[in-house]
Amino acid sequence: QQRWQRLQAEHTEPEFSFVQALVALLQAPTVDTSRWLRAATLYTASQYQVPELVNAIVAGQYLNDPLLKETAQTGLRQLGLERAVLGAS
Repeated sequence: QQRWQRLQAEHTEPEFSFVQALVALLQAPTVDTSRWLRAATLYTASQYQVPELVNAIVAGQYLNDPLLKETAQTGLRQLGLERAVLGAS
């Protein structure tokens, strides 16, 4: 119990919410994250109707990587946002 309290007291990093963590991963420079981690994050973000995540998914379809672009477009379709998909009529 004392050890746990001491560790908590030493922990000074701000706590990220789940949404903040996803946004941070999606906005991280490509050199800092693997494409598969980014694709998984895009997919996970598409499971939630949260404005910050939707904006990151929309931005994801402008990436140069075909995997990430397709994952972002699929995510937008899953969210019912077909009109936001790049090149959609």
